[in-house]
Amino acid sequence: MEVIKRTTVTAQAIEAIREYLTSGEFSPGDKLATESELAAMLGVGRSTVREAIRTLEAMGYVELRPGKGAFARIVSEADAAALSGQAKAWFTASERTLEEFVQLRRLLEPSAAAFAAKSCSDAGKQELKAALSAFSDALSKADPAALAAEDRHFHTVLVRESGNRLLYQFYQQTESLFTAYSIRSFTASGETAPLTLEEHRRVLQAVLDGDPEAAQEAMQTHLQIAETRIGNMIRSAD
Repeated sequence: MEVIKRTTVTAQAIEAIREYLTSGEFSPGDKLATESELAAMLGVGRSTVREAIRTLEAMGYVELRPGKGAFARIVSEADAAALSGQAKAWFTASERTLEEFVQLRRLLEPSAAAFAAKSCSDAGKQELKAALSAFSDALSKADPAALAAEDRHFHTVLVRESGNRLLYQFYQQTESLFTAYSIRSFTASGETAPLTLEEHRRVLQAVLDGDPEAAQEAMQTHLQIAETRIGNMIRSAD
């Protein structure tokens, strides 16, 4: 494994560990190196490795066992080809949790988008544009981990730019579930990411225009479509 030069980019750690898993050195159930060992191998901090491992768990590449560490699940590209079906099955198993997750988002995010349209800073606007651009790049590479990271980044910045600190702190508590949902959504269906990109563009344009009503409506539409996609995933997995 090569040392990562840009240590702030978790996506590079995800890709490096994913290549490590499919290098032929592992069998299903084999234990990975510890966080400290992986961090030393990659030249990054343990927090970067921890986030990368959580993401790979959501993607189905590893299994996390409390107190024991991470264990290999996907050890070849042939195994990886089966991830779409596994992702769809997860939607059925998590149906109730996802229903509550979407309900929470529909309560919070349209209002946050409206607030952001009124209060978003110039730096925040640039960060939203950058997240959208990075999402587009990830789409061209068909990279579910990067798509999920930029999806979460876009929404998190939007909530932060609402100007409501308590809302932002509360929203951050959904990070793990957001990542799990987002990765599996992009893994299960190739149609999800292009549609998400266009929906994000409409939200961003409303924020840039300083139009609270349009921002709120665009976010409501985005979340309604997301809810429909979840239902479709569940039905297709049955």
